[in-house]
Amino acid sequence: MRTFIAIEFTSTIHQQLAEIIERVQSALQQQHLAAALRWVDPQNSHLTLRFLGDTSPDQLQALSRGLAAVATNHRPFELTIGDIGGFPNLRQPRVLWLGVGGALPQLNALQEAVEQAVQVVGFATEKRPFSAHVTLARAQRSASQTQLRTVGTVLQACAITQQLHLQVKAVVHMQSELRAGGAVYRQLNCFPLA
Repeated sequence: MRTFIAIEFTSTIHQQLAEIIERVQSALQQQHLAAALRWVDPQNSHLTLRFLGDTSPDQLQALSRGLAAVATNHRPFELTIGDIGGFPNLRQPRVLWLGVGGALPQLNALQEAVEQAVQVVGFATEKRPFSAHVTLARAQRSASQTQLRTVGTVLQACAITQQLHLQVKAVVHMQSELRAGGAVYRQLNCFPLA
């Protein structure tokens, strides 16, 4: 089974993300660009701490013990979600995201502890540095470089002034099942912070 470790969002955050996505889509539709992107269902949005991929039953049990220990060593904290960005950059974005701010030292410490816990269970070290973000959309394979540059230009002019406030109170272990209509997520376990 494919799994990942994340911070889940409240229904309020999901609703606020839906409103932001609608505003961005509207700005892109005026330029006939909304179809250049595959939009994330805001109800599936979360903050990934570590994608694991295939996870065995033995690893599931060991992860539960390790993540429980991680959670007891971290206190709740608050994050903000807001500024729009893109990977590899906003001039030609292949992934459109909202940045994360607020208690970043606490978030980074939590993510590092999760990383150590998954390595103990046998997962390889993550090669990419952790970059906290909330994915809004991904470029369609058919999107041209010209379309992506125009998307970037529109997004730079699309001011997202709303800052979302997220109280981080737990870490969750999630299952990701790929289906024709997109990924379906199911919570396997929740580990409240101390």
